[in-house]
Amino acid sequence: MPASFPLPEWSTTAKGRNDRRHKHALFNEARERYMEGDYARAAEILEQIGDVAHGNPLVPFYLGICLLQSGRFDEGTAKLRDALAMRGRLGTRRYRYFLAHALAVNGAEEEARELWSSLTEDGGPFADDARSAI
Repeated sequence: MPASFPLPEWSTTAKGRNDRRHKHALFNEARERYMEGDYARAAEILEQIGDVAHGNPLVPFYLGICLLQSGRFDEGTAKLRDALAMRGRLGTRRYRYFLAHALAVNGAEEEARELWSSLTEDGGPFADDARSAI
């Protein structure tokens, strides 16, 4: 993984609304492996969770990040796309930001620039970082 790829902090949600959904032992174990930097093991655990997530985008989001960190770029990018799709048509800024980085790593610079540009137009918390990435 390129040194410039940002690594998100593990959080259940920005406001903690979904904490109850993630009391699952496997999710907590995956978080521990992630915090230790064992991204390959965290990815294995997240893959085991599968349908238990019930459409919650946090599982494919962190699975995508872990796969990217493990050098599995195509799979990681696909999982980030899945997470963004679960968030709706516009998705969250955070998901678009990290997907743009994954796309850039995968050689899809034009699509990455489009996502970063949309973030700069939104003016949200990732606008400055997206502007720098462009």
